[in-house]
Amino acid sequence: MSLPKIRDAEAADAERLLEIYDYYVKNTAITFEYDTPSLAEFTARMEKTMKRYPYLVVEKDGRIMGYAYAGIFKDRAAYDWSCETTIYLDPEERKNGLGRLLYEALEERLKAMGIRNLYACIGYPEEEDEYLTKNSAEFHEHLGYTKVGEFHRCGCKFGRWYHMIWMEKLLETGGVPHEPYDWKETKKMVIEKNYRDNAALRESFNKLAEKVFGLSFENWYQNGFWKDNYIPYSAVIDGEVVANVSVNACSMNYKGEVVKLFQLGTIMTDPGYRGRGYARLLMEEVLKDFEGKADGIYLYANDTVLDFYPRFGFRKAKEYQYTKETAFAGEDKTVRIPMKDKKDFDRMAAILSERRQNAQMYMVGNTGLYMFYLSQFMTENVFYIAGCDSYVVAEKEDDTLILHAIIGDGPVDEVIEAFGASIRKTVLCFTPKDPRGFEKNELHEEDTTFFVKGRFFDEHSKDEFMMPSITHA
Repeated sequence: MSLPKIRDAEAADAERLLEIYDYYVKNTAITFEYDTPSLAEFTARMEKTMKRYPYLVVEKDGRIMGYAYAGIFKDRAAYDWSCETTIYLDPEERKNGLGRLLYEALEERLKAMGIRNLYACIGYPEEEDEYLTKNSAEFHEHLGYTKVGEFHRCGCKFGRWYHMIWMEKLLETGGVPHEPYDWKETKKMVIEKNYRDNAALRESFNKLAEKVFGLSFENWYQNGFWKDNYIPYSAVIDGEVVANVSVNACSMNYKGEVVKLFQLGTIMTDPGYRGRGYARLLMEEVLKDFEGKADGIYLYANDTVLDFYPRFGFRKAKEYQYTKETAFAGEDKTVRIPMKDKKDFDRMAAILSERRQNAQMYMVGNTGLYMFYLSQFMTENVFYIAGCDSYVVAEKEDDTLILHAIIGDGPVDEVIEAFGASIRKTVLCFTPKDPRGFEKNELHEEDTTFFVKGRFFDEHSKDEFMMPSITHA
């Protein structure tokens, strides 16, 4: 049995939707309609709604099992930020979670349009009978709706009087609202994946990255380091990338065994397209493609989105950093390795690919991500230590050595000593194989929270490590 699938309705779905609706017309007072509309009439209703609002269906094993849509709340311009919601399920599929899935998807799409208030008009019995119960009101209540009005004995069906209630859900309060987006425009969004060699999309992607983060991926691409293990997932409208989350294959050698991990990069959205639900749609697409295909997935989130990732099963996790006070004597014996051109970059990429690292955990199979740093932002931070035949990625700040990686078997203390007597403190940006002699502290970075999901992180939840700093996407 496949998982339920939610998609936009089409006019061709009308016959099956009418079949579902027919049950409620003939057997319940959930709708106050007496006669089932013709297929032509029902199709016309659908098409009218779909011109302005989302109309969704849920499928199980390829068969439609329910539908939900939004409609005009009141036909005056001032009400444009409000709408009425409606849902019908196959009678055999009630109370199994499909209704919640449909309504939550509908709500996200309405949020993306700029809708702020949702209203549901619900038949309500004075006393429950075989035609009408309070189930619909209770369903809406569970999804955050509250009762705001009741009309008594206003509908008569099957020779009985029924009340009608209005229920309301506020999606957003306060502030000056922007104009609601046209649903037809929202529907133009498509998700493009892994388009590295599409020059037009790559250019648009880089423009967005420059606008949001002040950086470009073009030199990285031109140097040949944007490889298949960096996969952008982008929301594209009329050829323009308006939102993106990228997937990085970041398999790690952890204590001598390779674990298959994926890291999600920071979501970036054009300021003019924020609040339209694109981040959620991109996350859903990524997890559909990668969940269950790795030992774990992780990411780093800023403080504004800490409530976003738990919706997708991610949990906060801790990282630990190791530091040491040092007092070695002697001169600096390191040799700075030039990182000026593609020849230098390729040589360093080969070294990273061929050599193991002296760390409890280090990334394998993705030299491209290492070179994102080393070919652009850390061209002055690669050193060679002949005494232990190791390459080192490090920064020196006054008397502090910030050690990012030891590429080779050089012992940590020997590496530190090679930087000379001026070093009095060392901060490791990886986890040492042997932490003895180091002070361990939980890592706290400003505006950064570590989120994880998957078997690896569950099984090693008590291990005290950090992901190597120069593998952060």
